Order: sequence, then structure tokens, then C-alpha cells
Amino acid sequence: MGQLPVKPTWMERQKKTEQNLRELECQTASFQNPQVIVNPYEIAPLTALVLFQTEVETAVRVTVSGRCGDAALKYTCKSEKQHRVPVYGLYAGQNNMVQLQLDDGQSCMLQIVTDPLPSDLASCTVTGSLPAGEWVFTVPVSGSSLPAAYDGTGACRWYLTEELAFQISLSGNGRILTCGPALLGPPYSAAAILELDLLGRLYREYRVPGGVCNGFFEMENGDLLALHQHFNRGTAADMCVQINRVTGAVIKEWDFRKLLPMTKGGSTSQNGSDWLHASSVWYEKETDSITITGTNQDILVNISYTSGQLNWMLGDPTGWPEDLVQQYFLQPVQADMEWSYEPGSVQVLPNHQILCFDNGHLRTKRGGTPLPAEQRYSRVVCYTVDAVQKTVEEVWSYGKDAGNQLYSPYLSSCFMDTAERCLMNFGGIGWLQGNVAEPPAFFLQKDASDVEMQTVILLQKGRQTICRMQLPMNTYDARCIAVADFAAHDWQADGKVLGRWHGNDVYELELEWEDGGLIDDSYQITATLTSEQLILSGNFQQGEMVLLLLEGDSTVQLYMQTTRAPYLTAGVQTWAKGSDRPITYAVSLEGLSGQYEICIGIDDKKYHTGMQISV
Repeated sequence: MGQLPVKPTWMERQKKTEQNLRELECQTASFQNPQVIVNPYEIAPLTALVLFQTEVETAVRVTVSGRCGDAALKYTCKSEKQHRVPVYGLYAGQNNMVQLQLDDGQSCMLQIVTDPLPSDLASCTVTGSLPAGEWVFTVPVSGSSLPAAYDGTGACRWYLTEELAFQISLSGNGRILTCGPALLGPPYSAAAILELDLLGRLYREYRVPGGVCNGFFEMENGDLLALHQHFNRGTAADMCVQINRVTGAVIKEWDFRKLLPMTKGGSTSQNGSDWLHASSVWYEKETDSITITGTNQDILVNISYTSGQLNWMLGDPTGWPEDLVQQYFLQPVQADMEWSYEPGSVQVLPNHQILCFDNGHLRTKRGGTPLPAEQRYSRVVCYTVDAVQKTVEEVWSYGKDAGNQLYSPYLSSCFMDTAERCLMNFGGIGWLQGNVAEPPAFFLQKDASDVEMQTVILLQKGRQTICRMQLPMNTYDARCIAVADFAAHDWQADGKVLGRWHGNDVYELELEWEDGGLIDDSYQITATLTSEQLILSGNFQQGEMVLLLLEGDSTVQLYMQTTRAPYLTAGVQTWAKGSDRPITYAVSLEGLSGQYEICIGIDDKKYHTGMQISV
């Protein structure tokens, strides 16, 4: 294979694009004969950028014609002389008619041709309709589709060619907030929170040492609360940090290992490393408190933002210490109130009610009797909490009556954007030979051709479903956003990377290796090199001890985290005997310099991959 080429990062590609655009702007283009660039940032194929100049400052009204009688998409760009007019909402695989109109009434009609949709992008079936000008944005689980937005007819009107993760939302500044595609370490650790626009132009990339896992929340002042972990202590998704929005610095941290017992109250998915699985977070200014969902302990936890101390806990008290139950667990008002099992996607509503997604995985605690598959269900549920009296009352829920047709034992989300409107993303539906998939479909798809992943997204107004979308994929998150709510593009703002990642976990003990020659093809070793990371993937046998070896003037030995619940033997990650385990491992290039050969240490043998890197 030889020397690995350096793949440019998203931000590096963007800087090159910006340089090209500045050069094009020097070539004077008129309103009647503008320059049209389809997919200008090489990441959002259903967008375009129109460049031209006018003698006087003028706003530009954009109309993207609808298809087959659908309503046109209309928006206005700010007044200026040097124009970069973004065009989005183009239909794939056709000649799109786009009209531009100036303040003085002049207009021109553009024909913009786009490529067909890629084969791996999910199609969408719709019943009902969305309000005009609104799209549903989706973040699918890795490998099942691409992040995309669909209109009320099911047409894809926007997608990215990079995968995203965990969450997508509209920032207070009118841009998209989401999590980046790169992983720092399996299984939950995205590299950064990204702030971008519909063209795919990055404004900020926020990094934290332990990566961002599962979710984040934008505070009123713009700061970000992000769920994360410390890699060097062997547990995942059990911390929260506050990130300064301007500097990217971590200014506050909450550690749930100091608040909750790690071996109590477990869900059916709990294990030693993923004992809590903090999956969503929300801050409420009025009570100065943070609420998280602890999916693997079947709880919602509310803590004081200032002191970090527990306020209350909401969930099935089975298996919890009695002192915690008496002091912090909310008591149900209704005698027949149902608990949430493996909850996520928490939201504190303006009326102080609590909304969350009740995945309902097996609908029992660890060690309990699972509900039969044909009787399982998931819900969106709303609670009223009295923090003083320590009581909870269920206000409403949706999903139980649908039974296992909406059963989503993992992923999924819900969000209320008005007092009456709720988007419900049943994003973890799975079927195996027509029956409920267990474990969830994503974990079966590589081993069975008869596995079907499914997402059902419902837009509810009051108790009425006004739109139902169905997609053949599993989905972390979905949001319904009006295109008009996106802010104007700030062309003068350079993209910035703020914060930093953790360093590498170097294995210091010198090991003696027997040379095993070239590694066998069955390990399926692949590698990607950027200016910041080496990403290595392989398929290893369970029971093997694995280290990544970078051999140069000296050898750098790096742990490869190989399982969600590692057993530590001599400081090296191993796992119990069994079947193959696909692994992706990210190496920071910070502090490395020179030429290195990539080798893999497995048990007592060193294997050559035939790949080299230059740092």
C-alpha cells in the first residue's frame, strides 16, 4: 500500500473553497449573466452559490420553483453590491428553475442542474403534509443513510455527503448545531460540536478532550453544555462540560460518578464502562438546574448548575439504595403511572413540564423479566414535577397504543417547538424476519440480510398527527425547521477550530514482539490520514490483545479500545473469547513527527500493514 496520502479535513477543504471564491469574485459577473457554482463547498450537493455584482446595494429575492405543483421555496438575501446568493432546496437529478429578483424589479431565471441522489440516501414516504417552507432534518445512525432534510412530499431537499452524529438543532444565531463525523474513540465519542450553515460552510468546530457523546444544549448566552467522558478512566458518557462559545474553553464540569452509584439501578443495557450512558441534557434558567437522561440507569437526573448537587431523580426505584430513593426519587401521584425505561431526549418546556423519549427497551430493569417482544412499545411522555414535594405526575404520552409498530429500543428523540406542536422521532425500529429485532437492528444488519431498519417521524399538533414520515434507516435525531429561520450567511467569518482533543494513551511498557510478517487480509485493516488524525479500522478476533504500533526512530505503542466493556489485563484492552470485533481507532498526531510504519501488535506477534505515514 505504501505511503498514506493526507486527506484534507472539512475545514481545510473549506479554506481552499473560500480562496477559489475570492478569485472568482474578482472576475466581474453581472446580474443577467452571473456565475453559478453547484455544491460550492463540496459537501451539500443540493445547494448552489450565485456570484454577481450590482452598481448599487440591493436585496435579492430567491424563488426555487416547486415540483409537480408543490409550493415554491422563497427567501430574501441581504442588501449589498458584491453578491454571494446561496441557493438551497434544489431537487436532485433535474433541471431546477431558480428566479432571482432585485429591489428595482429586475429579474433573471437560472437553470441549475443537480446530480441524482446517491443510492445510500434513504427515501421518505409521507402521509399528510408539513407546513409550507418547513423541512424535517434527520441524523441517521452511521452507515444507514446520510444526514438529510425532507419536505412535506417526502422529497429530499438537502443532504450532506459527510456523516453527522447524535443531534441536530437550530442555533440561536440561525445556524445548524450538530456533532461531527469523526470519532475520537468508540463507541460514543464524536470529535466535536459543529456550527454550520445550509451550504455546509463551517463557522465553528468545538473540541473537548474527551470528545462529545450523545448530546448537547445551547444556553441563553450561547455557551454549550456537552456530554462527554474522560478516556483514561475507562467509563463512557458520564460527565458534562460547559463550553465557552467564544473561546471554546471548558469553563465548568460536572462528574456524575461523584453523584451516582455506578453499579445500582441498572437498565438491561448497563455494563461496567457504560454504566450511566448520559444521552441528553437540558438547562433551565428559572431553576438554575441541569437535567440529563441516564439511559443505562433508567433515570432522569436533575442537579444544581451552581453547586452540582442532586435535586431529584425520576425513574423506577428498583435496585437503588434506599437512602437515595427516600431523599431524591420523585414519588408518582398516579398509582398506575408507568416508568420510563432507557429514556433519552429530555426537554424542559416553558411551563416547566418535562418531556422525554421513553425507549422502553425490554420494559424492565436489569435482572427483571422482559416484556414479550410482541407487547413492547416506546413512548413520548410528558411529566409535571414538583421539586419541593418531590412528586411526579404523567400529563400525557404517545406511542403505547401503537404497540411494537413504533417500538424503538434505542436512539430516537422528541422536541416541542410550540406549546401544541411536537416532533416525535421513533428512530430505532427494527425487524428480523418480520419480528421485533433483538438486539436492535443496527447491531444485526451486518450479519443478516433479512434485517430491516425503520424510522417513523410524526409531527403532532395537539393530539392530531398532521404529518407521518417513514424511512428505511435508524435515526438519532430529527427536527422540523422552517427554512426562513436560517440566518443570513456571514461571508467574512472565517471558520475556526476551538478547544482541543485529548492526547494519545501511550503504552509505556516495552514489549518484545515476534515478527508475524504481513497481516492477513481477514483483519481488513484500513487507514485514513488527515493533518490531525490517523484513523485505523480492522476486524479482530475476540480474545486477542491489540496494540497499534507506529515505528519510526522510536516506537509509539497505543491502546486500541476494543469493546464497550473492556477487561483490563496488564493495562491493555482485551475482551472475552468469541466472534470477530470490528474496531475503529483514532490517533491524534499531536506531538508526533517524522516517518512511521504502521504495525499491529496482536498477542505476542507484530504484523506489518504495508502502510507508512509522514507527520
